[in-house]
Amino acid sequence: MSKLRKTNPYNNYNLLLHKQDPLFKTWILTKFTNSLFKKGKKKKIEKIILQVLKKLKQISLYKTNPLFYLIYCIEVLKMNYLIKTYKFGVKVFLVPIKIHPRKQYQNAIRLFVKSINSRTGVSLEKKIFDEIKDTLNQKNTYAIKYIRELKKIIKQNRHLMRFKLKR
Repeated sequence: MSKLRKTNPYNNYNLLLHKQDPLFKTWILTKFTNSLFKKGKKKKIEKIILQVLKKLKQISLYKTNPLFYLIYCIEVLKMNYLIKTYKFGVKVFLVPIKIHPRKQYQNAIRLFVKSINSRTGVSLEKKIFDEIKDTLNQKNTYAIKYIRELKKIIKQNRHLMRFKLKR
């Protein structure tokens, strides 16, 4: 009898297929819906996201997949580096750390959801639609401002990238 090994779900492609969205077949949409809903209202959030995607398809000039706009917004918010604070004696250094691509997507989706929740709007559908539209146009949303500030801090502290942090 062979031993059964536990496999890491992120490394096994077959397990990732089960976590895809049934309609668009992408894992990014699944992650986005899971990070957006609260207290077991996943079906409601899925319906809202599908309505937003239909609305995006109606107003788009080109006959492209509306999911492309959501993925592009997440790509815009994706950062290669994250800022960690490192205390050395009395001084506190802000050290940019390179992060894994999976973590880049997680942080971008989290930031996008935080930006959606910070909006004041009538409904969640309108908030999501306006956030996608404003992120595509590079307007001053919460997420775009955060990314600009983060890039500024990384640029100021890029000389500290060579330091290895002790955990």
